[in-house]
Amino acid sequence: MPYFINSYAGNSHSGVYLGLMMFAKVAPPYNEGLYRCITLDLGPKGTLCNAAEPAPHVNCTTTPMETLADAVRLALEQAAPERAVGSWCHSSGINIAGHDARNHEDYVTMVLASLIGGAGASAHRDGWNAVGPQCCFGALTSGDVEVLEHQYPILIHRYGLVRDSGGAGKHRGGCATAWEVEPLDHAMTVISFGEGRHFPALGAQGAGSARADLKLGRVERKQGDAVVEVLRKNAILRIAPGERVCTVNPGGGGWGPALERAIDAVVHDVRNGYVSADAAGQEYGVIVDVARWTGRPGPARLEASTPELRKDKP
Repeated sequence: MPYFINSYAGNSHSGVYLGLMMFAKVAPPYNEGLYRCITLDLGPKGTLCNAAEPAPHVNCTTTPMETLADAVRLALEQAAPERAVGSWCHSSGINIAGHDARNHEDYVTMVLASLIGGAGASAHRDGWNAVGPQCCFGALTSGDVEVLEHQYPILIHRYGLVRDSGGAGKHRGGCATAWEVEPLDHAMTVISFGEGRHFPALGAQGAGSARADLKLGRVERKQGDAVVEVLRKNAILRIAPGERVCTVNPGGGGWGPALERAIDAVVHDVRNGYVSADAAGQEYGVIVDVARWTGRPGPARLEASTPELRKDKP
């Protein structure tokens, strides 16, 4: 493809192995014995997943590797559904570039903080908030805000969790992060990449989100605090001094029907900023009293066929 997502054989092998490890949940260390049983046929060279030189590939460790890992895991889960987990978010990152008048040098950097999203939930727990992409197994350091502002002529206005970004479920998907930046005394180029702005993370075992749009990534162009443009596609932007760009990352997929989430857990999520009171009603069927921090079943939960869903208990 004439785009930087072509995956060479080594990377495609890694994507398949990643899907296997997420399904098998084998404890470390990961050695050759884990992979010896796998035979992989990538087909003829010259395809997206078996690229031939000189196909551009710099982003292949996220797209399409994340989709490869999901495909393998989803296929294996059909044979052992008890091992099903919600999908991790797909990447929705940005790079920034410009000229630093302090040292008269150009700069360019991949914003690692823009790759910090939500992990998928499992049968045993909610997904992790604010983790790195699947290709890192979540282990990605995003950089210290003050150090980044020292290195580059930028001002970071926001870096924190995004309310309602985690996929709804009995166990909620992990929440994503938002990173908002303003260039100082120069025009900054912003390049967005990834597919997390198009496809929300898949839920497992009946999980689903009534507000799937809130689980997707997006790039916001801002004048001060006002959003003037929202982009759901990859683009190259020119951000002038006084403007800001905010990359909002996608969350992880949930596990199990959202109406089965414990009411106390929903109240906890609202109180701690993971879920809004509106989404608690729309997605979980819980009406939260934010004055008393209590919850009660809403119409959707009361209409549920299972009496268990109407109970206010963990």
